[in-house]
Amino acid sequence: MSSDLRGQKIRPPVLPIPSPPSPPIKVHNERGVKMNILLYIAIMLFGAFLGNRKLIPKVLMKKMDGIQFLCLLLLLFIMGVSIGLDEEVIRSFGTIGVQGIIFALASSVFSIIGVRLIASRVLVKGGEEQ
Repeated sequence: MSSDLRGQKIRPPVLPIPSPPSPPIKVHNERGVKMNILLYIAIMLFGAFLGNRKLIPKVLMKKMDGIQFLCLLLLLFIMGVSIGLDEEVIRSFGTIGVQGIIFALASSVFSIIGVRLIASRVLVKGGEEQ
């Protein structure tokens, strides 16, 4: 340390330590999101059109349940990989984990209740529609 003319010690200025840059916030383009939703709807409508017109071979239709199940498993796997790669999600997993479990349980319970209510009003004994 140096001293001034009066003999007082002068402290060097304390420079702030720069914090590391924060990762960029993921911002989705609003137009891109709308286009994705339209694409999803168009694909679903195209599938409904093919199914309604009986344009899908019967061999494929018989295996549709298995194909849907395998696609669902693949989708869940890819979502798990995506979650595992996101450092922010991993860091906050304790907080969002509890909320996620509560949300998943509530969604499941109310979905089951809703299906049972609708099925009891739409279906009669023997599985035939009213």
